[in-house]
Amino acid sequence: MVEVVYIELLLFGTSIYGIVNFSKLSTAFKYLLTLTIVAFFAEILGTILSYRIGTSYPSYHVLSILAIPLHTLIYSRLVKLNKLTLSLLFFTGAILMLTALINTIFYQSMIRDFPSNNLIMLSLLTIILTLVTFLRMIKVPSDKPLKNQPIFWLNMGNFIFYNLTFFVFAFLNHFYNYYINWIYLLIPLSSATMYTMYFLSIHTEIIRSNNG
Repeated sequence: MVEVVYIELLLFGTSIYGIVNFSKLSTAFKYLLTLTIVAFFAEILGTILSYRIGTSYPSYHVLSILAIPLHTLIYSRLVKLNKLTLSLLFFTGAILMLTALINTIFYQSMIRDFPSNNLIMLSLLTIILTLVTFLRMIKVPSDKPLKNQPIFWLNMGNFIFYNLTFFVFAFLNHFYNYYINWIYLLIPLSSATMYTMYFLSIHTEIIRSNNG
């Protein structure tokens, strides 16, 4: 429960901070701010639904579906891609979003099932995008320290959370049907870590903008 309160307060604070400084954000980080706001409302809705109907699954279905195009848009602006690769990225994002929507409607119920299939697709997409971005950072290094690069914090947050999420839901659930309590406890902690890094990413982007 403590991590849930932390996540909700963090998302709320990051959303307000980003909105106040919206004009200082580049397009990629405006999309990141949008994702943060969507995540905030999803977390609040999840808390309310937990008390009202005993499950927060519907909010995570919606979040997992909306996060796919938002991550696609974020990384399409972060990494310089040729037209063919960019078109392939948007096509893949659209297919995954449609597949996630079909999964929610016909396979994993919004009320009865956690959207593990949606999270697997979202995780796989995001892991690939983070690896491509890290590779570009290595090939075209910046003269700024990593801690001063907004893209570094965004990538690290996504890399930590989505690798753990993919491992848990793709391998433990689907291939081994195995449940380890302490591993599942790591997911909200890694989620809190990711959202903290989202804040650092937006914060360093605002500082970068202020410094010209």
